Amino acid sequence: MRLLKIKEMDPIDLISLEESLFELRTKDLIPDTIVISEHKKFLYLCTTTSINCVDLDYGKSCGYPIVRSAILPGGLSSVIVVGTGFSFLIVVKKSNYNIESKIDFMNKFYFDIFQSLMSGVEMEIKGNDFVVKDTERKMMGVATWQNEEYILGNHAFLNTLPTDINLDLLYKLPESKTFDKILKLPSERMTSYEKETNKVFSYDDIFNGVINYLESQSIDCEIGEDFLQIEKDMANGLKEKHLSDEWIKYGQIYAKPDFI
Repeated sequence: MRLLKIKEMDPIDLISLEESLFELRTKDLIPDTIVISEHKKFLYLCTTTSINCVDLDYGKSCGYPIVRSAILPGGLSSVIVVGTGFSFLIVVKKSNYNIESKIDFMNKFYFDIFQSLMSGVEMEIKGNDFVVKDTERKMMGVATWQNEEYILGNHAFLNTLPTDINLDLLYKLPESKTFDKILKLPSERMTSYEKETNKVFSYDDIFNGVINYLESQSIDCEIGEDFLQIEKDMANGLKEKHLSDEWIKYGQIYAKPDFI
């Protein structure tokens, strides 16, 4: 397992590397990889995020750059608000770790790692989210994409809740009885490590915690601090697409505005 220590990564690099790492891993041109990075603030849209459910103009007015994934799906209102937090980008060959399902992957490479770090905060999995068991408030979510042999995940962990953007204004949730029953306001259903414990993680806390967890699972890891040239070259070739307004609004799946 390659473990990359990338302290800061531009949001557009993250999106481009998602796509390039998955393609290169499926061709066995790179090893199984975990990338841990800390980010400046941005909004991360999944492939399925609808601009009818997220107010992009409001997000921009708060100073948040916006990027859209090329491969990771979510719901119509899926948007990850990355402020003071960490991103975990992981791509592996499933047979190397006896992974038979998305839940196996989420448990082994996300849930177990963070539960080992967060003493005193009991977590559980709800769909694609990790929530605090007592309150069901969401602290992190994982988007995944897989084929028969390989799986990729990207996960944002909230160290602290953002204070310069109103989450209730960012989401444009439909007014319907169905949504009223299943959804609370974002401000009511999200939490952070700081809110739950009055503590915050440093980057080194997270990175060293991942190393300790991998060692406890007898997973050998090779630590690096930069991507391979083949990864950077492919990612750079994708940036123009990912920077376009059409891509950010409609992405790959929702290519036609009238489809949303």
